[in-house]
Amino acid sequence: MANKINSNEKDREIKAIIFDYGGVITVNLDRMVRKLVKKIFNVEDEEIKKYYHKLNSLITRGMITEDEFWQRFAKSFCKRIENKKYKGLLQEKYAKKTRNRPGIISIVKKLKKDYRVGLLSDTYKPFAEYNIKNRRYSLFNPLILSCYVKMEKPDKRMYLHIIKKLKLEPNECVFIDDHEVNARAADSVGMHGIVYTNNSSLLKEMRKLGVRI
Repeated sequence: MANKINSNEKDREIKAIIFDYGGVITVNLDRMVRKLVKKIFNVEDEEIKKYYHKLNSLITRGMITEDEFWQRFAKSFCKRIENKKYKGLLQEKYAKKTRNRPGIISIVKKLKKDYRVGLLSDTYKPFAEYNIKNRRYSLFNPLILSCYVKMEKPDKRMYLHIIKKLKLEPNECVFIDDHEVNARAADSVGMHGIVYTNNSSLLKEMRKLGVRI
């Protein structure tokens, strides 16, 4: 159940800042995946929409492999694909396209001087493996990735999981995500959810919560 904040806890000092990754630290690459599906199978956007949400959720939660991801799309579109041809394609494209948002890493580094800085991210295993190998997550601890914990936002268990890892109270934690539904889910368990739009707005919202930045 969600933790509720009583009147005596409202002013509890913030001790941890938790970031989403794609869409906050880096640009969101959901469009890249959709374009890849469209190119491989030569199908229209409306056809992709019919199957994308379910298959995206399955691979995000680590319930299917990259090979199964492509094979299930192929079956849905009544097409055939060669496994070898698309092996490693997601990671290859991700490596070429992923990039940090300007200025965001400087913000993270400044926060680390006074706060614990964690990561709570919905991601595919090929993307996570690339980021781990290239130390792109090195600034964050704890690190909670959907493909390994078999959950995805806005499942409240995701937020409670990182709170438990931090050994903090929910209202000692700020959570930043580019999707409002995910930020509001953080609110629902007692955290302070912020919807990311740009760095200036983020700094303003954190300062409202008393974050020193």
